[in-house]
Amino acid sequence: MPSTEIAAMSGVVRFLRSQGHTTLAYVSQPVNASPFICSESVREQGFVRAAEECGYGDGDVIVIPSLCNAGEQVEQDMYSGIVAQLLSVVRKPTGICVSCDAAAVPLIKEMRRMGWRVPQEMRRLSDSTTISAPPLPA
Repeated sequence: MPSTEIAAMSGVVRFLRSQGHTTLAYVSQPVNASPFICSESVREQGFVRAAEECGYGDGDVIVIPSLCNAGEQVEQDMYSGIVAQLLSVVRKPTGICVSCDAAAVPLIKEMRRMGWRVPQEMRRLSDSTTISAPPLPA
């Protein structure tokens, strides 16, 4: 299993590099942590290792750790915190990998709410074609 997770993350990073992305972010599962914690950490390590192998430097990659142990936060507040972290870096990521599809949609909605133009300013990768982020009402 770990080799599958590592290979998947390597493929994600190589794809983002091939698309010209110069800064990346990895967002760990923010809420309802998976019982497969080992898989989550292997995925994150695989992403970071692949980024290094593809030539990304320390300032080119940001990792947002899981916030599921951050106390009794409202889910919306967790996503707001993640987006605030992404916006606070010197170079905003142009490609973001979210560790689970279920977190991707609320993250995209929060990014849009905070003024980030998605997908114009960044690309999100997912292994699911059933998840999408519909346009937000004006």
